[in-house]
Amino acid sequence: MTKITLVMTLLLKCKILSVIMQIKRYCEGRVQMKSLSEKITDFYLQKNIIKSDMKNIYEYGVSLIINDIVMFAMILLLSLIIGNVLYGIIFLFTFCTARVYCGGFHAKKAWICKCTMILTYLSVYLSVKFTAAYYTMFLGVIIGIISLLVLIPIIPIENPNKRLSKDTKEKNKKRGIIVTFLYCAAAVILTCFGIREGAVISFTMLSVAILAIVGKINNEKGGMSHE
Repeated sequence: MTKITLVMTLLLKCKILSVIMQIKRYCEGRVQMKSLSEKITDFYLQKNIIKSDMKNIYEYGVSLIINDIVMFAMILLLSLIIGNVLYGIIFLFTFCTARVYCGGFHAKKAWICKCTMILTYLSVYLSVKFTAAYYTMFLGVIIGIISLLVLIPIIPIENPNKRLSKDTKEKNKKRGIIVTFLYCAAAVILTCFGIREGAVISFTMLSVAILAIVGKINNEKGGMSHE
């Protein structure tokens, strides 16, 4: 039985490495997303849906949407390979909704963002897996408190390419604190009922807090922007 488990673990690692290599090839530019966004924007121009002077803005917007779709697909594909798509869905929902108000790390290169997202998900998954034997409500409360203590003083973390007004900062801070508290509370409640997905939410919020620290330090050093 031990040998079978070892073989299955090795196969899983090989599959994960395969996905990482595909991500690497994508990140290096072998998949020309920029070209695709240009084609979509040109199609809109031909159909008179947008004006020519707005081409660059729409092209940038389309590229962001495509990049997000690809990134989400990568997380879900990785979740499928690992064997737990629900973890991937919960991670994406929790991470993305929290980041809307909390902000976080914004890399200079788009491929760094994708790699960071993949590594963050893997870290969350492995944390959930390796703490399965001793993850309790108490640990969930501790992680929740740490996440709140880290995020409350520093959020929202701005994107250097998208500065926020004072009013928006105040609103995002309040909403970010509420969202963080609700997610941490939900994680504890789910854990009380023996639902493992509570740990996914808990470690996801901890990852949001860690990336918020990285983002703040990065911004203080001069900031970085998306390519």
